[in-house]
Amino acid sequence: MAYQYYINFKDKTEYVKHDNHFLTYPIGSLLFAVMDTEWDALSEEISAYRRNLYRIDQVQQSVALISERFNNTHVFLKRDFERLSRSGDILYASYYWAMDYARLKQELARLIANVLDMDGDNADMTVLQRYFLLNATDPETRRFKQRMHEQLKVFQCMMCGEDETAMEISRESVSGLNLEAAICYASDDLRTLVFMEFEYMVTEGYAIRRCDNCGKYFLPFSVVSRYCDRLYSGQKTCKDYAIRERYNQKLAGNELRALYVKNNNAYQMRVRRAPELYTPDEYTAWKIAARKALDEEENGKLPEALCRQMLSLPKKSK
Repeated sequence: MAYQYYINFKDKTEYVKHDNHFLTYPIGSLLFAVMDTEWDALSEEISAYRRNLYRIDQVQQSVALISERFNNTHVFLKRDFERLSRSGDILYASYYWAMDYARLKQELARLIANVLDMDGDNADMTVLQRYFLLNATDPETRRFKQRMHEQLKVFQCMMCGEDETAMEISRESVSGLNLEAAICYASDDLRTLVFMEFEYMVTEGYAIRRCDNCGKYFLPFSVVSRYCDRLYSGQKTCKDYAIRERYNQKLAGNELRALYVKNNNAYQMRVRRAPELYTPDEYTAWKIAARKALDEEENGKLPEALCRQMLSLPKKSK
């Protein structure tokens, strides 16, 4: 029997079956995609569409807009929405689809806060210890877990990279195939696989935390990591944005470093515009000396006046 969705986990990687191939994502990607989506707001948006749209072309346009929201998220979420196109009233089906995920997100938020969140309650316990405690003391968690497990199957997933139904199978054709195979969790209900990723992360002890910049969950590389790699502003990630902000704050409280940045930018411009007067080698030597002077001044090894002198721009070399 073929199922809608197949997923496999290994170390810190997701393997998801899509178009006769395995796509790879960092572990937690499916779980985080569900947690990042504002399902309540989406259901309200769909409800407004249903109240105000009457023509077929208007409905199709609204469905296209909803689908676009999932272009840059997990491929399974986009596929799960697109399968609703088979419904007689797609907006009606979409509304209840979003509501179902809103309830799932609410339940997962409770589980994550109690189990995976490294800054949550019982932070002194391991992830597995927290989940054991929750299972043992909370009947609702046990009931939710049972509902999810009832819809789960485990299968060998074998793929050849193309549509098998259109192939002419023979010894010769099969011997030339580049096959992929894995034991996968399978289900027609994607929510079940989202929960399985949560349990896999529990099993492996992958604690997560909220990004100090955007507030969304991520898997930190170390216990001191505070920022995620999501795009936050333009092409900058939360991590890049935070580094820049800390640098700007440091400059704001340090007049000498601000002077260095100003003169460094000016020197770079001079080298580009008049390399015959300001050579790249001279600029590099100035930059090394200036940064050393800043460090020595901050450590109390160089007077401020002498540091300012080292930061000043040199006169023309010719």
